[in-house]
Amino acid sequence: MRRFWFVTGMLGAFAIVCTWGIPALIYTNGDFFRVGIGRHVVERSFNVMEGHGANSWNTYLAAMPFYFVFVFLSFFPWSIKLPGLTKHLWRRLEWISSLGETIRAADDTDWDEVMRRATDAHATRMLGLGLQLAQRVSGIDIPVRFDKYKGLANEVMAQMFSVSGYADSTETNLYNLKIMDRKRDALVSALRAIFVPTFTDWHALNLPSSLHSLYYAYRPLRLTKVYGSSFLQKLTSRGGA
Repeated sequence: MRRFWFVTGMLGAFAIVCTWGIPALIYTNGDFFRVGIGRHVVERSFNVMEGHGANSWNTYLAAMPFYFVFVFLSFFPWSIKLPGLTKHLWRRLEWISSLGETIRAADDTDWDEVMRRATDAHATRMLGLGLQLAQRVSGIDIPVRFDKYKGLANEVMAQMFSVSGYADSTETNLYNLKIMDRKRDALVSALRAIFVPTFTDWHALNLPSSLHSLYYAYRPLRLTKVYGSSFLQKLTSRGGA
């Protein structure tokens, strides 16, 4: 999923509207806003006009699906991205909620044992972060010992519903430095992301079985091209702005 530039898109849409909206306001001496927005948007939202109102709340509720279809068609083709974007954002919340409800159902959790296993696995930061997020979303009680991870949890919560799409490999590897107990584990994760081939590499280059080892050399080259092109596009867009 590519990045969804929300602020940039809103400013761009506002600029387009202004190109015809401002002349319309000037030409109509303000009637465009009073009639177009005041009457046909605000008044129609709260009052019955021109016989378009319903006789009961049941009729209003029955007509609700029509508005969802109308909005989808009105914003086509951009609305095609809405279902996938919404699913992606709420999936993050689902993961945390599932953890919280699992902990809530286990009343006899031995937190000392949980902490010991996390320490043995060098995953205490990830454990603390997960518990802090679960506490915020599900309202569960967790031991005070995990309070030191509140700052990291606040950072994650602030970005959770950011409509920026999936994090790329660079962002993921940088974040691993924060949430992994040992920096060498984050380094190993970064090296694996750079050199270990994935399905994308296999689909991008079809090699015979005897040459599969070349994928380990091909992957960093492909990543260099991908991220190099992305970096140049960002520089070009900033320069044009």
